[in-house]
Amino acid sequence: MDGGFTFPITLASNIPNNGSYEINVPNQTTISGRIKVESVGNVFYAMSAANINIQASEFVMDFTLTNQNICAPNNAVYNFTYNTFNGFNEVTTFSASGNPPGTTVTFNPTTASTDGTPVEVTVSGIAADDVGVNTITVTGTSASAVRNTALTLHVFDAVITTPVLATPENNSTNLLSPYNLSWNTDDNIQNYDIELASDVSFTGIVETGTVSSSTYTIVSSLAPNTTYYWRVKGRNDCPGESGFSTTFSFTTENVTCDADNSTDTPIAIPDNDTVTGANSAINITNNKTVTDINVTVNISHTWDEDLTLKLTSPSGTPVILSSANGGDGDNYTNTVFDDDAGQAVGSGVAPFTGTYRPETSLSTFNNEESYGEWTLTVTDSQAQDVGTIENWTIEICGIPVISNDDDKDGVVNANDLCPNTPLNSTVDATGCPIFSLPANNFSIEAVGETCVDKDNGQIIISAQENYNYSTTINGTAYNFTNSSNLVEENLAPGPYDFCITVDGEGYEQCYSLTIEPGVEVGGKTSVIKNKLAVEISEGTAPYYVFINGIEVLQTTSKAFNLNVKHGDYVEVKTSTSCEGVLAKVVETLDAFVVYPNPTDGIFEIAIPNSQTEVMAEIYNVHSQLLERKVFAVKNGKIQLNLTGKPEGVYLVKLLVTVPVTLKIIKQ
Repeated sequence: MDGGFTFPITLASNIPNNGSYEINVPNQTTISGRIKVESVGNVFYAMSAANINIQASEFVMDFTLTNQNICAPNNAVYNFTYNTFNGFNEVTTFSASGNPPGTTVTFNPTTASTDGTPVEVTVSGIAADDVGVNTITVTGTSASAVRNTALTLHVFDAVITTPVLATPENNSTNLLSPYNLSWNTDDNIQNYDIELASDVSFTGIVETGTVSSSTYTIVSSLAPNTTYYWRVKGRNDCPGESGFSTTFSFTTENVTCDADNSTDTPIAIPDNDTVTGANSAINITNNKTVTDINVTVNISHTWDEDLTLKLTSPSGTPVILSSANGGDGDNYTNTVFDDDAGQAVGSGVAPFTGTYRPETSLSTFNNEESYGEWTLTVTDSQAQDVGTIENWTIEICGIPVISNDDDKDGVVNANDLCPNTPLNSTVDATGCPIFSLPANNFSIEAVGETCVDKDNGQIIISAQENYNYSTTINGTAYNFTNSSNLVEENLAPGPYDFCITVDGEGYEQCYSLTIEPGVEVGGKTSVIKNKLAVEISEGTAPYYVFINGIEVLQTTSKAFNLNVKHGDYVEVKTSTSCEGVLAKVVETLDAFVVYPNPTDGIFEIAIPNSQTEVMAEIYNVHSQLLERKVFAVKNGKIQLNLTGKPEGVYLVKLLVTVPVTLKIIKQ
């Protein structure tokens, strides 16, 4: 009563562990009630997760039964016990409302104030026109409280109206299973008796049944293209019984069943291959609109759990028959997949001999047409264990498709010289297949020249279908198959046109492609302070970057930055050595700083590298060498002196790795 902190009230004890139990709620008000269920003699328990609201009552009317079925003109009698709580002793008066017109509800006694008082409620005056379900509200009224209880009164009469049949409509045709019958609902009927017969006189009874609702599903297997007759009558416990309804008839659809066996088996199942697997096809030419399919398989394989079995219709619809079942057991032996089976394949045991429901319902194929190839695919998800599709059978039930083009090739039957053409085949005017290949049968690849003037381009051709192919490239004839790619090498850059033919067939498919010329590595560089920006425009990645002969970077990016200093020799090479080298000598003139400039005579030049001495030459504006000397680098600077020299412009040439010339103004 306190949100689960304590449990002072025992609702029940030593109750069987069967999943449910009905309790009497304690007559105490709370908004934070919880229920705890614990195991007898053990420490395990469970507690309700949400709070339970209870509103204590001053009194209740505890009915033995609140539902009554009564045959008119009998009285309906209900009994309840008047219970009070917490010392409640007010006088409670009983009344009723909602009872059928013309009936009377009486109470004995009419009032109560004592806990445990038994009360009898009688509904009298019930007549045949009260037939149906009635709700009567019994009310207890005291000075401070009002309580209501709803009673259900279902009135029946011994005279029953004959049921009126609804669906399927009389004389319906082309009915498919499931066969569902329905008729009008009558509140005066408790049970309906159904009869199904093969003749209008009902001497050949096919099926009978009794239900309490106004619908019925026929459970018998009905013959195709056959007329059946059905009727219904009603009963109740008054006792009353109607006559049989008017007889309706319906005719079933002309469903036929045919079984076809695999002819391309046995087929080995590739080990550890979940993509392609083993594929066996059965070509169906007896076209039907599918109503039911059953599949029987025989597969030899160790460790069945590795396998997935899938059936695909000509329309491309897949259904998983079995997947990862059977554990370390072996084989599927005479395994029948049928939607009507009593056991699912997932609960079966290898070798699964018998009939099982598939993983996905075979009814997925219902209403598709059966004409074309049905493919059984078996894939293996693990290594080591191998096996074989030994054989399989598909049974297709359905409605025969009436058409003037049975094989769906676009040529009417009267003009079709090849009546069982495979689905989606390209045919001529007589309905016979024209040789063709899938649009993606050939894979054509042009490999460009590796380097300039190498003339080593390639054309690589591969095929999927198993035929003998021929082509001529650059004046040379070639033959190849789907098991051996054609590689034409040592081709110069430029366009190439060629056609592929199939030996013995009037087939040709032509292609045009270009062998791209080789390239030399190319790009541009720029220096900003001590950063060199490189952008590669031509060349094959990855790129190898060297500074002063030492590799500093390997990248596939066409744009990158390098930390450099004046005079560094940067090289960029590609993965193809014959594409050459992109080279750059770094010049960072802004790193050589002259101060002061202009100067009265003595000035200094900052040297940006780690040299200890620098050769410098001083020239006048007429390019006459005035001085050539090795200057010691102190604190990253050298000091020069133009004292005594005339005013004007002088040039200082620093003979560093990359010589630098600076302009000095003497004033």
